[in-house]
Amino acid sequence: MSSLPVTSITDRRELVVRCAWLYHDEGLNQDEISKRFGVSRSTVSRALAQAEALGIVRVVITEPLPEALRLETAIMARFGVAAVVGVSDSNADPRDAAGRAAARTLETLVLQGDLTIAIGWGRTLASMLPHLRPRKTRSVRFVGSIGHSLTSGSAPSVTVVRQIASQFSAEVEWVPAPLYSVDSDVTRALVNNAAVASVLDRARRADVIFTSIGRAEMSNPLVAKGMLTKEAMQTMLAQGAVGDILANFFDRRGAEVRVAEFEPLGLRLDDIQNAGRVIAVVSGPERVPAIRAALDAHYVTELVLDDRTAEALLASAR
Repeated sequence: MSSLPVTSITDRRELVVRCAWLYHDEGLNQDEISKRFGVSRSTVSRALAQAEALGIVRVVITEPLPEALRLETAIMARFGVAAVVGVSDSNADPRDAAGRAAARTLETLVLQGDLTIAIGWGRTLASMLPHLRPRKTRSVRFVGSIGHSLTSGSAPSVTVVRQIASQFSAEVEWVPAPLYSVDSDVTRALVNNAAVASVLDRARRADVIFTSIGRAEMSNPLVAKGMLTKEAMQTMLAQGAVGDILANFFDRRGAEVRVAEFEPLGLRLDDIQNAGRVIAVVSGPERVPAIRAALDAHYVTELVLDDRTAEALLASAR
């Protein structure tokens, strides 16, 4: 590549691309590039960082950390499901490690192109948003798999789907309905609505369902945000509920646990069970009973989790 005076580089993106080529393809160091273009070394450094952030350059680590590989191999051997494990620092929030691993997993998926991904909702899935890097994709579609929450301060599915899709310039569609109703007749009327039914049908037929596994507890976000009453949660806990997927609660055997006053509006457990590929992002050792139940019921085909949760999951099987 020939020398190019910086005065002729009128487009910042052109500078970023040229710096990336010289650094990664021709092997020049940052000092050499700065002299080539007549810019400061810090300008070159920022351009290289921006090249990765924009997806112009993709850094691919071909081998996982030894600790992650050990846990992933052990989970596959014990539970028969593929796993991606994010390793966290001792003082860091393990959810961040799971979110980082989820972001890398989703980025790998979308680069395949020509697929539909149904997306769930909640804090664990939202934790991957800061770690997503823009990628150019081909014929990738994101579709919501549950209605959106009715309260502020949560991570509604419509927000998660929209923000994820924006990173990949992908098509996006969400369920035009609330997350739940308090009456089964209302739920039936909503899911039979043509607009809602068409989105849920596309979610059922998605190539991948990308969701999370929640824990049945009084601090569950559905209770904390007032969508599920404490009395209703207590009733489900008394019936043996241990976890939920897309607000569908289940017990240790994976059997559905329901209350009349809470009707989730989205994919149901049988839809998830019949799906070809379901990737669940989970963080927190306290969720192990819910993970075990989801695995036993064949709701999940792949796991993305942090190392602490992975260790706890394996310990539960000893």
